[in-house]
Amino acid sequence: MAVNMEVKVLTVFILLVNVLILIYYVRNTPRPAGKTDRIDALKRIVRENNIYIKAGVDWNIKTNAAEINNSNIGALNKHIEYGEDLVLKNGEHDEGKDLPVNKGNNEKEGEQIKASLRDEKESEILGKFDDMNSDFRKVGPGVFVYSAYLDDRKGRYIRFIAVVNVKAICDLQCRFGQGLFVNATFYKTCESHDKPFAAYLISCQLPILVSRSYVKDNGVVVICNGLNKVHTHFKVTVAQSSSSIYKFTVCVPPLYGQIAQDKFIEFIEVTRNFGADHFTFYDHGVDDNVKMILKSYDKDLVEIRPWKHNYTDEVLWYKGQSASVWDCMLRNVYTSRYIAFNDIDEFIVPRMSDTWDGMLNILNRNGDQDIAGYRFKSVVFDNSNKQIQQTVSDEIKHLVTMTTVIRTKQGDMRRTKLIVNPRRVFELGIHHLSRPLEDRYVTVSVKMDIAVLHHYRKFERFPMKRKVGVKAQDRMLEDYTMWRFKTNITRAVNERLNLLKRKYLNLETKPNQSAIT
Repeated sequence: MAVNMEVKVLTVFILLVNVLILIYYVRNTPRPAGKTDRIDALKRIVRENNIYIKAGVDWNIKTNAAEINNSNIGALNKHIEYGEDLVLKNGEHDEGKDLPVNKGNNEKEGEQIKASLRDEKESEILGKFDDMNSDFRKVGPGVFVYSAYLDDRKGRYIRFIAVVNVKAICDLQCRFGQGLFVNATFYKTCESHDKPFAAYLISCQLPILVSRSYVKDNGVVVICNGLNKVHTHFKVTVAQSSSSIYKFTVCVPPLYGQIAQDKFIEFIEVTRNFGADHFTFYDHGVDDNVKMILKSYDKDLVEIRPWKHNYTDEVLWYKGQSASVWDCMLRNVYTSRYIAFNDIDEFIVPRMSDTWDGMLNILNRNGDQDIAGYRFKSVVFDNSNKQIQQTVSDEIKHLVTMTTVIRTKQGDMRRTKLIVNPRRVFELGIHHLSRPLEDRYVTVSVKMDIAVLHHYRKFERFPMKRKVGVKAQDRMLEDYTMWRFKTNITRAVNERLNLLKRKYLNLETKPNQSAIT
């Protein structure tokens, strides 16, 4: 009886060994590579990398990036040739949750975004802004894209700078190659001011199988899924994350209307005096003289971005300034170490040093490893008339920064401006840092004895906070800080004016108020 049991156990054991040998042989025996084998190889990649094939059953497996290699990518390329429909599902990357996963700033807004255009009146409103003569390209009903960037500061994303009707966002996808799709997410600016249109950052997570070089060479196709699918191809700006070319870039909101040319030159030269070595301007319709001034500067110093659109201030806040801020930050994220954001009637003026570089050395005495930005209080200088009492020479009488010395005494924290490290900022508001790239990054509020934002405009156009019992003269003082830089500023402005006059420009050289305030 015992012998029979031993024979049975031995027989089962031998059978199991043979089965294991057979499995090993089948798995490791080379076979001719055919279409079916390549598809099977791709499906394995799909399972391992959070991709699913729309073929009746959705596969959704956790990411395992360690298994990706060149042979996998080769299988993908072969597979794409057969045109099978692939969809990549957005998930979490190694460094945490995707920043722009919310389709709005709250749940209610997210529900509004999902709504389609059923109302005829809304369709008519959107139709008014479907203008072919625009620098924003329509990718779907109410969705207009200005630019596209590869953002690999935290994870890898294609970021689209867009202006969007808040009630009419279509379902967007990004297509890479012929068959790889990624669902897009929408993030609304904090500066929409309840207008019908707002700046949005639209994001597509870049599949791990798609390289930087592929994106740079081939761009991306954006698809709006609706009754009529719209396919729009975009080139993607792929910046190199190497050492910065510039120390300080200045991003200026869209320029428009009539601008006093000498005041415009003064803005550039005064800001250069403090250390700016690159400017990005957005042209929303300035006159030919201002265009000539911009073009007279070296292209490495002054960059001009077209900003043509027909959105009125009734439907979009301040010419789409928030969209230009996002664009300027992502455009200069690796080319500039720091970026300043201010209008042409504003100057960040150091007080304990002569330059921004020296100012930051003071602010960073204990290190800057967790600093995303520096926030400067503003004071208003009344430029409604010449207030300086001394007799001034002809060489400075046309300079607002030299002849305007009466300002508000108290610094304003509501209308601050910032200098930021763009590699640590996800969203920047007009007067504050709205969202850092990581929660650990902070903003430093700069004391007024270190630096102040000088804002030159008429007092009556800039209501001041009044304190009960405080007389007007007690709320203002004389400030000659800018006179410390008089020699350098005067020489630089006048040299540029003379250069342009020799080129037959009819420049104004008298006190005047810029249209940009």
